[in-house]
Amino acid sequence: MLRRIEAGKPASRISPARGVQFFEIQMTSTKGFRAAGTSAALVLVCAAAHAEVAYTLIKLESFGGSRSGAHAVNGAGVVVGFATTAPNDDDPPSEFLRAARWTGSSPADLGTLGGPYATANGISDANVIVGYSLVPGSYNARAALWRDGVATDLGGLGGSRSEAKAINQKGTAVGYAVTLGEKKTRATVWKNGVIKALPGIGGNTAAAEAISNTGFIAGWSTVSKRRAHAVVWKGSVVTDLGTSHDGTSNAYGVNDAGQVVGSRVVQDSHSRPTLWVGTTMTDLGTLGGDQGWAWAINNKGDVVGASSKSGMDEARATLWSGGRAVDLNDVIDPEVRAEGWLLLEARAINQNGYIAGIMRNEMGWEERGYLLKPVTSAARH
Repeated sequence: MLRRIEAGKPASRISPARGVQFFEIQMTSTKGFRAAGTSAALVLVCAAAHAEVAYTLIKLESFGGSRSGAHAVNGAGVVVGFATTAPNDDDPPSEFLRAARWTGSSPADLGTLGGPYATANGISDANVIVGYSLVPGSYNARAALWRDGVATDLGGLGGSRSEAKAINQKGTAVGYAVTLGEKKTRATVWKNGVIKALPGIGGNTAAAEAISNTGFIAGWSTVSKRRAHAVVWKGSVVTDLGTSHDGTSNAYGVNDAGQVVGSRVVQDSHSRPTLWVGTTMTDLGTLGGDQGWAWAINNKGDVVGASSKSGMDEARATLWSGGRAVDLNDVIDPEVRAEGWLLLEARAINQNGYIAGIMRNEMGWEERGYLLKPVTSAARH
C-alpha cells in the first residue's frame, strides 16, 4: 500500500488488513526530519553486562529519503522491502519509493518495470524476489519478479492491477490480480510461467499473502462487502478458517506444517493476533493491551508481528515463542532506545530466527527497516 507522508508525522501505521489498495505517492516536504543515531548501521553487539540482549540489530538505510522498511528475509539473512529516495525539487518535494535489497546496512535498488515506484515483498533462498512495480504512464501496479538484476512483469488476470506478495523455495509466487473488466480481485498463483486464479468463498475480493514450501497458501477472501475471512488453500481446495463474533479475519503467514497466523477482529472491534491449526483458532495474546497482529510464522512455530498497549500509535514489534509474547524492544541493546528508536512491527522471520521489520525514531519521525540476528549462546554467556 502506498501512503501519503506529511512532514513531522509518522509515515506508517499498523493495518489490520494489508489490503489490495493503491494510492498515488505524493510526499510533502521532509524538512524538519532529524537524523537520529550515531552510526550508519546500528550493528549492536551483546556485551557481558547486557546478558539479557538476545539480538544484534542492523539498521537498514534508505536511498537518502525519510523511510525504509523490511518485508521479508531469506535463509541467508538477505532482506527485501522498500526505501525512499532523497526529496526532489518539486513543490512540495517528493520521495520515490523503490524496491530494495539489503545484504548489509546499505540498500541496492532493484529497479522497476519502467515506472517511478516499486516495492519488494518476498525473497527465496535462491535470491528470486517478488513484489510490484508501476509501469510507464500509469499508477497501476503490476506483479513483478526480480532475478539476477532483471525485473520481469509477471502479468495478471486481464485487469489493471496485480501484486506478488510472497515466493517459496520452489519459485512459486502468490498474490492477487484484478480480473478483466475490473469487477473482481482474485487470489493468484504464478508458477512456471502459468497464472492461476484461486477460488474464493463467496465475495468478489480475495488475496494470497503467503506460501509455504509444501504448497499451503494463506490469505483472505471476502464473504460480503464488509467482511473477510482468513482462508488457506491446498491445491485448488480453499478452507474457510473462520473468525469470531461474526467479525473479520485475515491470514498473513503460513509454515510448512500448514499452521497459519494472522488477525481477527473481536466483538469490541479490536484486532487480535491469531494462530490457526486446522480450523482451530488460538489467541496468541498481546503485551498487555487489547490489540495485536501476527504477520509471519517459521517452521519452529515462532510467530512475529506487533502488539499494542494503547492503540495503533503504541504498537511494538512482538515475538510469540514458547507460549509467551516478547517485546522485541526489550531484548536488544538498550542504546537503541536511548537513541530514540522504537521497533514498531516485525514483518518476517526465517528458519534461523532472523527477524525483519520496521522501526521509527521518535525524536525525528524517521522510519527505517531493521534486521535482528539472534546472539549465539556463546556470545551471550
